[in-house]
Amino acid sequence: DCKKTPESIKENIKIITSYISQLNLLRKKMTFGKEKYSCKIEFNWTDTIKNSHCKSVFIEFEICNSMFNLATYYFYDGFNLSITPSATKEIHKDATNNFKNAMYLYNWIKEEIKKIPEKEIPADLHEAYLDYCITLCEIKGQMEIYKIAKETSPKEFTLHSKLINETSNLYRKLANLYSGINLKKSVS
Repeated sequence: DCKKTPESIKENIKIITSYISQLNLLRKKMTFGKEKYSCKIEFNWTDTIKNSHCKSVFIEFEICNSMFNLATYYFYDGFNLSITPSATKEIHKDATNNFKNAMYLYNWIKEEIKKIPEKEIPADLHEAYLDYCITLCEIKGQMEIYKIAKETSPKEFTLHSKLINETSNLYRKLANLYSGINLKKSVS
């Protein structure tokens, strides 16, 4: 369910987190993969970037895809909080924490995905796209920090200037990442 109301986002975070816990329990109890005595459950996903179906017998594939969805919901939650009219310092902090959680998960996926054969990795779990997602989270988090600084220290123009400059640098990094990747060709 892709509904993105604040309530549905929080509910989806709980559901996905519970599902990932169950997958991790399974991973500790069983061997998955293509080896002779491995459990060969096929996990299927839709690669939203290439608009194609992908599948794998590796449980890491299922966990990474689920973590990607979890990271994306954290991003949505942070974004919704960041555009809250008359947001307080606490709301900006919650938004920042959501962007940090999403960034952590995207980084985690970059490492975990290495356990899966390259040809089975969907484009939305490709390192270049994950780097793009990570940088976008950095930007959004930085903007929330700026809002907090502006609220708590309205006359600290040097601090504001540094935060805006750093955010500008992150936007340049994002643009370079975007122009340097072709995800439809990066994964066959």
